[in-house]
Amino acid sequence: MKKFWHYIAVCAVAATMAPLTSCDDDDTVDPYDINYCYLYQPNSTFARLEYKANGEFLIDINDPLALKPVRLTKPAPRDLSVKVGIDPSLVDEYNQANNTEYTFLEGASIVNPVLHIPAGQYISTEVISVSFGDKKGFQTENENLILPITITDADGQTISKSSRIFLTFSSTYKANKVVAKHEAAITVDTDVDGWQSAYSTLTISDILTADWNADDPITVSAVIDNSLIDAYNQANASSYQSIQASLANSEVVIPAGSSKGAITLNVGDYTDVANGSEYIIPVKFTFTSGVGAELTTDVSYITISNLPLELTRTAVMPSGYTQIAYEDSWTGSIDGNDTDFAANVLADSDNTGSYVFADPGSKILVDLGSAKTVHMMAVSFFQWFYGASDLLDVETSADGNAWTKWGNVDVYGNQTYYISFSKPATFRYIRWTDGDYSYPTYGMIAHTGIKFYNK
Repeated sequence: MKKFWHYIAVCAVAATMAPLTSCDDDDTVDPYDINYCYLYQPNSTFARLEYKANGEFLIDINDPLALKPVRLTKPAPRDLSVKVGIDPSLVDEYNQANNTEYTFLEGASIVNPVLHIPAGQYISTEVISVSFGDKKGFQTENENLILPITITDADGQTISKSSRIFLTFSSTYKANKVVAKHEAAITVDTDVDGWQSAYSTLTISDILTADWNADDPITVSAVIDNSLIDAYNQANASSYQSIQASLANSEVVIPAGSSKGAITLNVGDYTDVANGSEYIIPVKFTFTSGVGAELTTDVSYITISNLPLELTRTAVMPSGYTQIAYEDSWTGSIDGNDTDFAANVLADSDNTGSYVFADPGSKILVDLGSAKTVHMMAVSFFQWFYGASDLLDVETSADGNAWTKWGNVDVYGNQTYYISFSKPATFRYIRWTDGDYSYPTYGMIAHTGIKFYNK
């Protein structure tokens, strides 16, 4: 069987071979004198049916599938029992009449083959229900399937040719697609003791992802292919280098019941990462086994670099932080002027009733008196007309000589912002440049509070 899984769009068309009101054998007498028993199922579309390799539905549908009742053109003269069934012999007739090539759907059955029309009524009290059984009928190479349903006995009433429902299924093969993660970025923190040992083994839990949980294990072979690095760098304007690495597992397995496959790498010498070097490990995959599975992307690029120095902000105080208490030794300045900076900006615990002004482009410097480990700082502003747009070129230093660059962070006026460091920063000094205003002509900004926090 070449096709293991089907996406079934049920067209379930009520195709009739002749009009409801007359047909060749129905008008031998006045049709109004005859009580015809018929089925009426207008063109309609049922739920999309999706199947896996074992024939199970991927998306829940109503099984049995409810169709329509049987009907009479005149009231039932008595309580009637009408029989319905599946008739494979009607497939050829349908194909010839409609110039199609449908194949009979095996394995389906009528749940309630006998329906009842009470005396004096036109319509049966039940609707026809179809069960698809074990769904094996859909495990076929045939893309177009059909299920003809017809009235087989009308309990003495005349069966009209309008007594057929043709359920048609247009099926398109679709495998359980497995995607290799295009890029997995690993950042190492070189400031942590023993970091090289800690990062010597890297595990990426979702290097492969399947469309749905595998019914049977899916196995994919993996190899490191450094010949792909140059093309990657050229396509991405990057300068990644190769690094000594090996795969702990040469096969990636998506276990039954899971949609994720993990890979583990053993990595060698990281020394140059601390100096800014960046590395890449291209892993190439080849499909090995897995019923109904298909590998759609075959390369993952695992990049390794030093943990970036970045700042992020939020207007809500995060939990788990403790404020570093103000000390008399703390000082600060704007453009070298330290007048009242500590008292009005650093010591004012409530950020009320105190401020200092800073123009666009002003240089802000804070001295904590001694080196402290800081995870987050809060900066409060009072906006006069328009506030500052960002803190530019934020830098920290433990001794005032060697400075670490953290980049920029956006802020606005009339707001306290909690600015987090991407990793703990140990410093005595921190400095930045005030950003420009939305309308510099009117701009002045007051720093009304700067605080520091750790965990």
